[in-house]
Amino acid sequence: LVCTLEHRRALRQQAHNRIASLVERYANKIAPRDRVAVWDKQVSTFLNALAQARPNGAVLSAVTIGNLAKWKAVVRRDQPGARLAGTKRTIADINAYFDSGILKQRPDGLIFDLQQRVIYLVEIARTGDSEASLRNRYIQKTLKYGPIVEALGAAFCPCKVEQVTLVIGVLGSIIESTWRRSLTTLGIPDARQDKLIRKCMTATIEGTHSVL
Repeated sequence: LVCTLEHRRALRQQAHNRIASLVERYANKIAPRDRVAVWDKQVSTFLNALAQARPNGAVLSAVTIGNLAKWKAVVRRDQPGARLAGTKRTIADINAYFDSGILKQRPDGLIFDLQQRVIYLVEIARTGDSEASLRNRYIQKTLKYGPIVEALGAAFCPCKVEQVTLVIGVLGSIIESTWRRSLTTLGIPDARQDKLIRKCMTATIEGTHSVL
């Protein structure tokens, strides 16, 4: 997948972007009123989106297990006059959990499910079609974004942070069990998983043909 020709690099990026757009479209259908999502944006943009998602920056409040239910009720109502649950925090307070380099990173997607209090980091990758290539790329992406996962978990404790990494070969190969598990984690039902996987396979193969 290494090539110095600019037009081929651009075509490979287009294929990646097409797959990412498909995943974004399917993910955005899940409880849209309860989720705050950004796609192909820096981590700092995601944090700012959370600050603006509810009146008074309610999403940023420091929450404990004891007032978690109240916090969920506050962010569900989305009312300007709602009394805050937890300790009010500013975007500067949240940014303090992140190194400047992490704030500038841009995974393919970041989603905060407010009612489940789960943050999803979504990353898409294309690679060779051998099982070894698929597994190695998965591990590489998991390690690359590990620091973001850790920082998000610390900044929004108590919460769960899930990294959803979807790796597909240039000729459409996938490790299906990994994809199914990842899409289920993201909340995409089985019937939609079938359609999404087929569309992603088509997109990566068409992308490869355009490069050749």
